[in-house]
Amino acid sequence: MSKINFKDMSFNYIGSYENIFENVNASIDTTWKTAIIGRNGRGKTTILKLINKQYKPSKGTVEFNGESSLFPIYIYNKKDTTINIIKDIIGNYRFLEEKIDKYFKNCISEEEYLVALQEFLEIDGYNIDFLIEREIEYMGLEREILERSYGSLSGGEQTKIQIIALFLQKNNFILLDEPTNHLDVEGIEVLLNYLKKKSGFIVVSHNRYFLDALVDHVLYINKNSIGIEKGNYSSWEKNEESKIQFEKRKKEKLEKEVKELEKAARQKRTWSFRREKEKIGSGDKGFEGARAARIMKRAILIEGRIEENLNVKKELLKDYERERTLKFESSKKGENILLVSNIVVLRGNKRVIKDLSFNIEKGDRVAIKGPNGSGKTTLLHAILGILELEEGIIKVGNRSKIVYASQFPKWANGFLRDYLKDENIDETRFRSILGCMGSDSKVFERELSTFSVGELKKVDLAYCFYKDDCFQIWDEPLNGLDIASRKLIEKAILDFKPTILFVEHDRCFIKNIATKVINLNINY
Repeated sequence: MSKINFKDMSFNYIGSYENIFENVNASIDTTWKTAIIGRNGRGKTTILKLINKQYKPSKGTVEFNGESSLFPIYIYNKKDTTINIIKDIIGNYRFLEEKIDKYFKNCISEEEYLVALQEFLEIDGYNIDFLIEREIEYMGLEREILERSYGSLSGGEQTKIQIIALFLQKNNFILLDEPTNHLDVEGIEVLLNYLKKKSGFIVVSHNRYFLDALVDHVLYINKNSIGIEKGNYSSWEKNEESKIQFEKRKKEKLEKEVKELEKAARQKRTWSFRREKEKIGSGDKGFEGARAARIMKRAILIEGRIEENLNVKKELLKDYERERTLKFESSKKGENILLVSNIVVLRGNKRVIKDLSFNIEKGDRVAIKGPNGSGKTTLLHAILGILELEEGIIKVGNRSKIVYASQFPKWANGFLRDYLKDENIDETRFRSILGCMGSDSKVFERELSTFSVGELKKVDLAYCFYKDDCFQIWDEPLNGLDIASRKLIEKAILDFKPTILFVEHDRCFIKNIATKVINLNINY
């Protein structure tokens, strides 16, 4: 058992004088299954990179004597076979195999051979193919995938392959950054069951169902502090809500006390100044002066109490998140929003969607579910007119306007303000919508290329919310979005009942929001 210790750790990015973290003290046991949670831009990935020694603290230390590996991994040669990619992630198998082979061809000395053989045995070289095949089966994949080129795999398959390879590494502590991205609902369940069988690791995820079923500790990043609690996401959330309510009540009490103290201080100060003036015409100046001085001293003491209470209040509220309400308009024009009748859609020469029919009326919130490759995004593209139909009819209501949020950012380079000007979007209102999702005004001063995935997603959704009276079509809208923002969006949808057709793999979001579900199956 070992620990990861943060000791008086502060961190800021090169070129920035603003600390992301300041004087952090925390300890993580490597036997724990720990979740890191916090709003977008708070530094969850930065924590992982500090542990993985990719970043160095600007002050203090991050102490960890072991080795670690961080998911996702950038794969350079995507044309190579999957089995070779896995082996290269785990260790120097191919290099050692070639060296051993050279010995039998009389190309290297016996001494070099014995060194290579010893290293090969230490990393289970003669057993590695069996171990890989076993993990492939545990992850719900077919063995034939090992002979396919890595680049031919889907995003979900690549995720599973990388995680298998990382957990086959010996004596490495695994750090997982958003492992559920690119996975459908069934894929998330498979990954969840796989990780349940593993020992300690750290995971960053915004999937509430996934975290509740998996982790036993939570490291939370608030505005100005970091803490660790035992339990899963829901237990942390319950404790956090109790803490917030307690701080609200204490805040209200403090504010009331401060007002009373300020009033008393003003009265005492006014009285002492008045007596100071009156003593000029008084016969007993010594008596009046002493009395005025006593009153002034009491006023100063009261002011000191006020200042002390104000400082306490500031400390109490340093992590207080101001509650803001997200609002957007629902479609009001026409009851019939969308009609899909007996459609057939091809992808290449393959029939992806066959004989699908459904309709959407005002206020419907329709989730599209299905495994990877079942045509969820293909269906959206057919409705948007990006893909042509082979057969059938798609009819959008005559007065229905569509706004679309794709899997990929609408704007990814340059400055947000310039795009808003180009589209004649009111910046003040757009700022307000972003603010409701936890983004601060500094995003307007940064290039979009510096935004996290979650921050870019918030921009896309703010654009959707800005468009009044529209039929919303969303393709995986929550990827990278923090849990607080997800819950805020859920509340807004339930309050204002917009018409939405969406693809999403967050079970909690689907359960809480969807009024209808369309299930797609793989047709080829």
